[in-house]
Amino acid sequence: MQKTKLSTPCLERESSPEPDALEIMARKVGIGFFRTHARRLLTEMLNLLFNHDLVFRLIGLLNRRLGFIQAVFLAYPANDAYRKAYTYP
Repeated sequence: MQKTKLSTPCLERESSPEPDALEIMARKVGIGFFRTHARRLLTEMLNLLFNHDLVFRLIGLLNRRLGFIQAVFLAYPANDAYRKAYTYP
């Protein structure tokens, strides 16, 4: 292993050829940013499309005739980390 000097002369560390945790995280952040953005954008678009009383009334009328909805699942963020994963700040 070779030694790498940092900005101060008293701090030295040994570096290895394998990427360290920061390099791996930096690669994942690039991909993760696009995945997070796509998920948030899809959530916002679905919210704009379906969050109207008229849409809910039409779905209710269709369901009364066809009976395709058996149950309704509601989800809410259990903590702040979940909320941040699906919404923009």
